[in-house]
Amino acid sequence: MKAKITLILDDAVIEQAKIYAEKQGISLDEFMENCFKSLIDENNPTETL
Repeated sequence: MKAKITLILDDAVIEQAKIYAEKQGISLDEFMENCFKSLIDENNPTETL
């Protein structure tokens, strides 16, 4: 299931994230989801989503 969220971030961070995602050939949504998953995996190596 997918859900929408609202984040309040510094404009410069958003622009850098957009550029990074574009260079990787992914959407900003996919990039953010990957970031969250990576942080979760690092902190909970035995748990899966």
